[in-house]
Amino acid sequence: MYQDCHTLGPLADSVDAAQQHILSRIYASSEGFCLLTPRHVFFAAQFQEFLHSEDRRIPFLRYIYYPNKHLLKFIPTRNPVHEAFYSTLAAVYVNFGVPESELLSDARQWLGGRYGANLVVIVDVKEDESALLDVRNSRESRDRLRELVGMITAFRNDEGARDSDELGDEIESKLNVDDWIGPLTVLLEKWELKDQVFQRRGPRFQILPRPHRRMNPTIPIIDMIPKDKRARFRKADKALEMELDLNEARQELRDGIRELALERALEHIQS
Repeated sequence: MYQDCHTLGPLADSVDAAQQHILSRIYASSEGFCLLTPRHVFFAAQFQEFLHSEDRRIPFLRYIYYPNKHLLKFIPTRNPVHEAFYSTLAAVYVNFGVPESELLSDARQWLGGRYGANLVVIVDVKEDESALLDVRNSRESRDRLRELVGMITAFRNDEGARDSDELGDEIESKLNVDDWIGPLTVLLEKWELKDQVFQRRGPRFQILPRPHRRMNPTIPIIDMIPKDKRARFRKADKALEMELDLNEARQELRDGIRELALERALEHIQS
């Protein structure tokens, strides 16, 4: 999850400074970033136009502004955990490290705002950071970290004779995912506006840890059709459903978790 940086974000006291910082980080950061910027900068027409243009160009980019703290948080969708679901599920909003109240507020905006969605599928990913800290503080984990640092040091001392891809493959082969990613709880929910009431549709589905009973959620095809186009479809078509294969999603998620662990390891070692 992106770091809580209430005191670590750089200060951007002008529109140009804020835009330059965002553009320099937006494609380089997979887990989000923060900056401190005064209210008059955030609410300036030029900066709001910039944010909206970025939002149109990168539709799933999220940002949150806390006026009382002058804190602007960005959450890009390059996170491998996000991408794991985007490759297998349709009409999905993936949350990794955002408070539930903000998540549901976003879902409501998708349903009733400019996006006009008929149904929002939320995949809520929660990381057990306490368990991760326990692992990171263990002697075994510190030994593995020293081994990784030693590999990178050896590579730098012999940089001309080795390829960086070779180093990446070598580090990945030695990587212990549990050193970098805490245990994840992943739940899937469907939310809708029914008679103007924002509500969850049906039960929650557990993706991780893997449940004992196999259950896959379904999405009616009608939910993928804009309301003003539904009259063109036969009644039989409206009864069709798309099943979301959670086993496939779990496999994609495992790949995303390993990729994220590698990114965290490299960022930590090289910082």
